[in-house]
Amino acid sequence: MLQGASVLATDHVRVEWHLTPRGWVRGDWSINKPLGGEFQPPDDRVETWVRTETSLDADFSRTQDQWSLTWTSPESSEADRTVMRATVRHPAPESESSKATSWDFPV
Repeated sequence: MLQGASVLATDHVRVEWHLTPRGWVRGDWSINKPLGGEFQPPDDRVETWVRTETSLDADFSRTQDQWSLTWTSPESSEADRTVMRATVRHPAPESESSKATSWDFPV
């Protein structure tokens, strides 16, 4: 390590989102560890995405968001999933996240 250099803590918050015809359903989540698979995904999901929010423990740092596609339904074509992703821009009524907004989901 360089003399005088400080080490900043990095936090990784991961939230799983499932795209369904009803809307986006929140799944598993974790902080600074891999997702544990504690929640059963909905039966009607067509895609599963993981949003990773990374932040440094510093007042001047900005949070970085990254979306990763982790699962796709073999019954849904890529074209069908693209259309659904473009039209379903809200959380499903049963989702625990009422704070999610349309720009939070992957395009």
